[in-house]
Amino acid sequence: MKKGSFLSRLAAALLLALCVTLVALFVVEPIRAEHRRYDALIADALLQRDRFSANLRDRKRLEAELASLKKSQSSEAIYLPEANQSLAGAALIGRLARLINQEGGTLVSSQILGGQEKAAIQPVTVRAHMRVSIDALAVILHQLETGYPAVFVDDVRINARTVRRTSRSRGGPAARAGDVLLDVTYTVTGYLRPAVSQ
Repeated sequence: MKKGSFLSRLAAALLLALCVTLVALFVVEPIRAEHRRYDALIADALLQRDRFSANLRDRKRLEAELASLKKSQSSEAIYLPEANQSLAGAALIGRLARLINQEGGTLVSSQILGGQEKAAIQPVTVRAHMRVSIDALAVILHQLETGYPAVFVDDVRINARTVRRTSRSRGGPAARAGDVLLDVTYTVTGYLRPAVSQ
């Protein structure tokens, strides 16, 4: 009976090992595989979250830049913001004076020219006479024609004169003997915002 009991114990042990193996293969391993799949999904979700967070930070910055560009390039931004021709002309003269002074020039004279009162889009024109260097003239004209509100420079007349002695005449640009100063007369035209019909 010892031999039979040994065989039955061996069979029971083998049967137990087979059951443990089957449980491991069909129950435990699928659970572990599912856990590995969830771990991969979690890692992917964390990576996506980090990318979306970075995109969200960039989006806020890009939206702010876009809003700034839209504001500066909107059709409203090209028009002079003032309510009438007199105010717009005075503002245009102030803008010219600031640009000319920044570049070391002198605004000799300025005059608001009459505009067309009945026009759909009313022009505001200013005639200006300034005394500047060649470099300053290039900067001033560039800033006028590329800035906002949009203005157009027309009827430019330039007379060059050579400075005979070192001076700073009548608040004009500092000049040394031999420098070339330009007397520039021109008109600058901007447009008032069209009236909204009701």
